Amino acid sequence: MGCATVAVTGRSQLNLVSDAELVKTANESFAQLMNAASSKGAVLQSTESPEAANTITTVNRVSGRIIDAAGLRGKYNWQVTVLKSNVPNAFVMPNGKIVVYTGLFPIVKTEAGLAAVIGHEVAHVVARHSAERASQVLLAQTAAQAADAALAAKNNKNRPAIAAALGLGAQYGLLLPFSRQHESEADRIGQLYMAKAGYDPAEAIAVWERMAAQSGGSRFEFTSTHPSEQTRQVQLRQWLPEAQLF
Repeated sequence: MGCATVAVTGRSQLNLVSDAELVKTANESFAQLMNAASSKGAVLQSTESPEAANTITTVNRVSGRIIDAAGLRGKYNWQVTVLKSNVPNAFVMPNGKIVVYTGLFPIVKTEAGLAAVIGHEVAHVVARHSAERASQVLLAQTAAQAADAALAAKNNKNRPAIAAALGLGAQYGLLLPFSRQHESEADRIGQLYMAKAGYDPAEAIAVWERMAAQSGGSRFEFTSTHPSEQTRQVQLRQWLPEAQLF
């Protein structure tokens, strides 16, 4: 109970949240996102211009190839949305909703670059990282509540400080490292998917080189939910021979 295995990597993971719960939450979040974006006119429409139509067609084509490579064609109600924003971002919800921001295109530059990003995001869904993160938070909250109850029973005068320390310990010792592990795992699985879909997996490295150039330098990984761009490039180079087998 509460244990599962990640597809492709075989890593064991904590699993306390069902797919039904994930999909329900994702449906609500996506509806809110679309309502807000629509009210601002931020949803890109193919009727706006030939360039907009080409962008939407490209995103749909790349997404479809990645979905097929992951073997997920019939599992979710897939829907692709492009939002007008300068933010270089994209994500895939655990209900099959793919959202790509126009600010991502200057970085990905090519279909292969876009496949690297969408492959990474689809990999998060396949690996059920959302469920694992929710499970980790639940576990950390339960542990903190138990410790707080024990301190309260002893009327410990240091209870607030100890509780705060426990919170930081969970954040930096458990939640953030696991989040970085999830990102690295999605990088590896996504690189395999893009290769299986017919794209050059080496382009995933190039995407993060361009991302690093735009970010202006590395961050402290200790306080980040993501590995640094430099770490991702090193790891993707290590995994490249595996991806090139496809």
